[in-house]
Amino acid sequence: MNLVSYWAFKLLDFYLAVRFKRSFHDVKIDLSKIENKIVLDRPIVLIANHSSWWDGFFAYQIFKKLNTDQKFKIVMLESELQKRPFFRLCGAVGLIPKDRSHNLKIFHELKNHFVCFFPQGELTPQNLRPLVFKPGVNTLIQTLHPVQILSAAFYIEPFRFMNPTALIKVGSVQLSQVDQDYSVSLAEVTEKHLDDISCDWVKNLYRLENTPWKA
Repeated sequence: MNLVSYWAFKLLDFYLAVRFKRSFHDVKIDLSKIENKIVLDRPIVLIANHSSWWDGFFAYQIFKKLNTDQKFKIVMLESELQKRPFFRLCGAVGLIPKDRSHNLKIFHELKNHFVCFFPQGELTPQNLRPLVFKPGVNTLIQTLHPVQILSAAFYIEPFRFMNPTALIKVGSVQLSQVDQDYSVSLAEVTEKHLDDISCDWVKNLYRLENTPWKA
């Protein structure tokens, strides 16, 4: 990491510490499903649903908690990245829809890193079902293979507090082959994580509404 990127990440860490404290009652990350199941010195692809402006920052928090040996990378639309060039210093790369040669070049540059990818390709409501992942996720996985795949679900719930709580659940995904269409199966896994949050985790936390629970 060069000096500019080093200080860019330091600035990002400070910014997020302030923004999370002001914007959320709590940010809870459940990594229990991947404990002792990933190798931290091997490349990782984090697949996640995309329903809020915060999602990229949530992915970065997962990266920090895992404390991997890779550099953090996150895939955005090039048009959005041009509006926020600072994010390039923090690992963001841009895709151009329908420009296959450009996108393949970007994917090859992501080898041996921790890569966050949002296969929906756009913001969608967190309760919309079914999740639909675009086929670009297959190209990414095939290009980066062999790679460890994590599926993350991001869910924001208000509870009884003025600020909402972010609930983040992460699981691992095992792929037997890399020449198949995994967009549907990856969407189903992520959808299950979302449903687990909304049906179980949220209900359990509501039962604690009379106690001052914290992370």
